[in-house]
Amino acid sequence: MDSFFKYFRLLFVVIAVNFIFLLSQASPSPQINSNESDYSSLLTIERICPYLRPVPLITSLIPKNKSKVTAGDIVDIRVRVRNPGCNLKYRYLVNKKVIRNWTSSPGYSWRTAKNDFGSKRIRVEARNIYGRWTFAETNVFIIRNPPQPNDKR
Repeated sequence: MDSFFKYFRLLFVVIAVNFIFLLSQASPSPQINSNESDYSSLLTIERICPYLRPVPLITSLIPKNKSKVTAGDIVDIRVRVRNPGCNLKYRYLVNKKVIRNWTSSPGYSWRTAKNDFGSKRIRVEARNIYGRWTFAETNVFIIRNPPQPNDKR
């Protein structure tokens, strides 16, 4: 009798998942409004079954941790994210200050200030159309540009 209930539960889960899949195929995909910071317009089925929403996973972030950068140079920030079948948006922050708001580009070129030195914390956040998100952080150290022989000080 116990095995009967196991099979019954399994059958119920299979039917429920198929039903959810069919509903999601019949509904239009939600679109991300780049000016919108929340996802209040998600499909009802996504609200009912949050465990079916994929979670993005950051697999790499460039620059590597503890990289050294000369003041005034450009830092190319690149991120790779694994997220099956979803459009992603990215946000770039330095020391908790947004330098590039939500964009579909997985990379950003940040120009450092010529007079700003020291350690900087770069954070990249990635979110999908379901509102699931993740982030990765790295530290860079900005050093002074060594004076050139022709510099007048």
